[in-house]
Amino acid sequence: MTQYIPLTKTHPGIIDEVAELLDKGMNKSAIARHLGISRDRLRTFLKKHDLDNIKPAPQISEVQLNEIVQLYMEGKTWEEVTDVTGFSLHSIKTYIKKYGLDLNQISATHRLHRWDGRVFSSWSVVPGTTGIEGPGTVMTECVCGKRVVNLKSNLLSSASKSCGCIGFKKDTVGHDSSHFKWTCLETGEVVDTTLGLARQLNVRNPTMYRYAYRGQDYEDHLGYTWRPSLYKRELTHRRDLTPHLDFIRFRLADGKSFTAIAKELKVDLAFMYKFAAIHNLKSKFVSGQSILEDEQVHAIRKMHSDGMEPVAISCVFNVRPNIVYNILKGKTYVAV
Repeated sequence: MTQYIPLTKTHPGIIDEVAELLDKGMNKSAIARHLGISRDRLRTFLKKHDLDNIKPAPQISEVQLNEIVQLYMEGKTWEEVTDVTGFSLHSIKTYIKKYGLDLNQISATHRLHRWDGRVFSSWSVVPGTTGIEGPGTVMTECVCGKRVVNLKSNLLSSASKSCGCIGFKKDTVGHDSSHFKWTCLETGEVVDTTLGLARQLNVRNPTMYRYAYRGQDYEDHLGYTWRPSLYKRELTHRRDLTPHLDFIRFRLADGKSFTAIAKELKVDLAFMYKFAAIHNLKSKFVSGQSILEDEQVHAIRKMHSDGMEPVAISCVFNVRPNIVYNILKGKTYVAV
């Protein structure tokens, strides 16, 4: 049987300390939390040392009450407020009613600030935006400055970590970048990128990336097994294009594509696209045809019914993938 240790031995000078806290008007729950003991043990201690009869009536002035309410409205819980102020929740609510304040309005303001300043990966919650588009939403700001309304469940589960700028920062700030390299176990063939393998096998990109991030082998339709491996690839042709901004705008206005401009400046096309996104640059150049004949539309539908991926179909007909997707979803060429 465990021997019971008196509270006075574990906390020297506890009697005077508790008496002083009671004289200041601190409630018993706050005292128990302050001492790190249970309320039942504190109640027994007060009764044993005749301290239970010390019940000073706490007086809360209107100025003090406004400060207490302000703490709660800024996002602190009632438990935190009572710990800071030393007044019990019952006393605070009694004086809120006495001074004619609206407790419902105070609680509504508190709900707006409950998530203020909380950080989730690259997101930080903008103050006063809890429930901005529903009870489970908050306005969040990414480290890059972009603001997006996020579900609280997505933040808590880490389903949303950033606005998508993480990859750009890794590419531009660091000297290397993480990529997946795929190796065929049967033939020894190596494909440097996940996107390249997806195009080679006519498979959707998200499917391949899912296998890559999970570290799982992928078996293609011919029965070959592809194994992903994470490696560092040195980035080349990364430099500041800001001095060439006017030149890029002039070339875009002249009808040049981002591909052509990237070749002229000798930079990677992916880096060119990221630079264009930052500076809101848009190209008037449209690659591939956009108007299809009836026979081509029928052929697209037949290829898809035979199991061919839309991206692969777009490569066959030299059109953008979204045109093929719209045909298959029945958004365009409905009468064909």
